[in-house]
Amino acid sequence: MRPSCPLCGSEAGLAFTKLGFDYYRCPCAFVFIWPRPSGDQLLEIYLRDGQEYWTTEAMMRFAFSPTKSSREIAFLRRFRSSGRLLDSANGGVQAIDRNN
Repeated sequence: MRPSCPLCGSEAGLAFTKLGFDYYRCPCAFVFIWPRPSGDQLLEIYLRDGQEYWTTEAMMRFAFSPTKSSREIAFLRRFRSSGRLLDSANGGVQAIDRNN
């Protein structure tokens, strides 16, 4: 049985496997892990992999650099159609000037 997309409910197909997790892609283009890891598994992953990755000096400079935010805004403007954008905030939270 193939999983249903958590966004639109369509049947999704296996896209790839990475680090022991199966990633599925829906016809709506959303990619998600199935089965979804438990809260305890997610905590373990974030503590094991995330803290070390995000706390290096080089990563902090990169993640919070004005240049990175400007590139992200330019990318979004290039590919937007209309309407609103949903950001699920899976990465670091950064302040972005709304007037940019």
